[in-house]
Amino acid sequence: MLFVTNRRRKGNGGRKAGSKVRFDTGNRSPEVEFFACRFTGGDTHEFLGSNLFFQELRDQPRRNIFLFVHGFNVSMDDALKSAARLQLALDQQLGTDTPAASLVVPFIWPSAGAVLEYWDDQDSAKHSAAAYSRFLNFFVKWRDKGRGDPATDNCDRRINILAHSMGNRVLVYGLRDWAEKNGGTPHLFRNVFMVAPDIVNESLEREKPGRLVSDAARNVVVYHASDDLALRSSKAANVANAIASRRLGHNGPEDMNAIARNVFAADCSDFNNGYEPLGHSYFLRRDYSQTDRDPGVVLRHMAHAVDTGRVAVPDGEISNRLGDGGERRAFVLPESWGR
Repeated sequence: MLFVTNRRRKGNGGRKAGSKVRFDTGNRSPEVEFFACRFTGGDTHEFLGSNLFFQELRDQPRRNIFLFVHGFNVSMDDALKSAARLQLALDQQLGTDTPAASLVVPFIWPSAGAVLEYWDDQDSAKHSAAAYSRFLNFFVKWRDKGRGDPATDNCDRRINILAHSMGNRVLVYGLRDWAEKNGGTPHLFRNVFMVAPDIVNESLEREKPGRLVSDAARNVVVYHASDDLALRSSKAANVANAIASRRLGHNGPEDMNAIARNVFAADCSDFNNGYEPLGHSYFLRRDYSQTDRDPGVVLRHMAHAVDTGRVAVPDGEISNRLGDGGERRAFVLPESWGR
């Protein structure tokens, strides 16, 4: 598995393509640079460097890229395991040699992997923005390189991204960093999937940092659940630190009329706690495995958007929070959808 991280290295590894590198999982200080690597098992990885990394991407049989930014309280090992499960689920839903086949590439930022370190993780996520912005900048240059030459043209590769929980801070502030340095944000993503986003629920509104997310994507889907127990703790932690705000992952956008029309809000309250006890990591069912082939409705819903480029709105499941003109953009996502 290919992955990118801005964790700090242990020792002097990771300075030459093909060399071995280990990362200091106990150090939560994020690097400004990113390290493009291959997971080879255990805690020692192969450092590829950007040139070899993007060459590997070009040679992959899966034509599309599915970026994954994990959330709070996730160790490096757990982030890689989650990415592997996502890859299995997407392969089962989309195939491995179809036009929609997608390669999962995780961006691993310095999350503490400990419940008591919430506030440190929040700072780490925000300060990982520079590294994520640099990675996206390299990504855009690679995608546009060789335009018109069939041997090197990467422009047919669609890019989707799943940001979970506090990983949405990395996404939002990474795009803001990019916009500040480049004078704007390119239309990069086909779909942005914001699952249980641990950011302020006005974040996607005009003049807010998160508005760049909708500017950079064809579609944005916010998956939220009112009984997400982890986000209740997040709200309490933010109030304790004098930041009083509702979280986007609890009730969705504050005002559907104040956000771009390519943003959809999917209420997952009917099933999230059935997928895992806290009702927070519901982008995959907790018991999903190679033998249990149902990854859950959120993954099925995302896979449909990856395949079609359109966000499915279930019939008869419309929320009472409609946008301008009553667009069907806020809806209840039933667990049975897509079966």
